Amino acid sequence: MYGYRLNSHIRSFADIEHRYAVIVPIRGTTCRPIDNRRVKTMEIIKHTDDSYSCRYYSTDCVTYFRDGTIQVHCGGWQSQSTKDFIDACLPNPYGARMVHGAIHIIDRVVQKEYRLGSSPITIKNGIVTGAVHNYKQLVDKPATKLARAEYMPFINFAKSFMVTLGMEVPRPDKDSPMWYNNTFTQNPEQYTEDRYLDVLGEFAYMRWYTSTPSKTFKQIKAMLYRSGTVYYSAELPIGETK
Repeated sequence: MYGYRLNSHIRSFADIEHRYAVIVPIRGTTCRPIDNRRVKTMEIIKHTDDSYSCRYYSTDCVTYFRDGTIQVHCGGWQSQSTKDFIDACLPNPYGARMVHGAIHIIDRVVQKEYRLGSSPITIKNGIVTGAVHNYKQLVDKPATKLARAEYMPFINFAKSFMVTLGMEVPRPDKDSPMWYNNTFTQNPEQYTEDRYLDVLGEFAYMRWYTSTPSKTFKQIKAMLYRSGTVYYSAELPIGETK
């Protein structure tokens, strides 16, 4: 749908039933295009006398039922173009938008955003069902405290060397592979103090010409604190995104 703005003219079951009746199929096909007759990937499908769908490619994204029920489905395609199509085919006060890479159905009246999963979302009498939970990443403070404690002997060494004593950190050997960065942050307990200076040289290498030793130490400390931060996922109520 990029570069093309769909005007579906569909806001109710009566609208989609009427559109299906008046649109002439494209010659040689059964396709009834929703808007532009050159765009065959967006069409109206009749299932029964009581249900019609707005179809995008092979997915019945928005289905209207005679009793007022609306079903919304993405067919597993969590894409920007699918979101745009759903948004164009939904009635007010509903819409669609992307949140963290997932399509959400917006209810502008109650200010809720319902995440669309692998199963359809159903809207009936203003009530939305079938949405899935969002999750929020939170810091596990006890686990983070333990993880960061593993780095403290090295951090204290770096502080004494770079800040207290103001000594110059030796440059790493150009012929040696720079592998301390990953292995140390993953397993700091395997490194003894006699190897700290080599590790410090590797950490300081990319920051050599950008700051003073004191600022470089702060950057290294912040990097290790980020590496030692442990997160867990907290389930949010249906309709909440943060």
